[in-house]
Amino acid sequence: SDTATEKSEQPGGRKSMLGGLARAFKGKKEKDVAPLAGSAPDVEIPSADLDEPLDPKVANRPLEPGSGPPDLNAIMKRVRDERGPPVR
Repeated sequence: SDTATEKSEQPGGRKSMLGGLARAFKGKKEKDVAPLAGSAPDVEIPSADLDEPLDPKVANRPLEPGSGPPDLNAIMKRVRDERGPPVR
């Protein structure tokens, strides 16, 4: 109940906290912002043409074990087998 009366009694010249934060961030210049620790310098990255055909020898080569996505069905089956039958 006190907060409702405080809001209605605000003078016209008083700014909101959000407006103050917006002005604080707006006042900063981009030159003042330090680069992030993990950001790399501007290096030209070669673009990959996705429309060019794959080399059949490379495309049909088997994946290394563990390099593909995990087989969730096999993992869940193994967990269920380890836990035993469900308790009712």
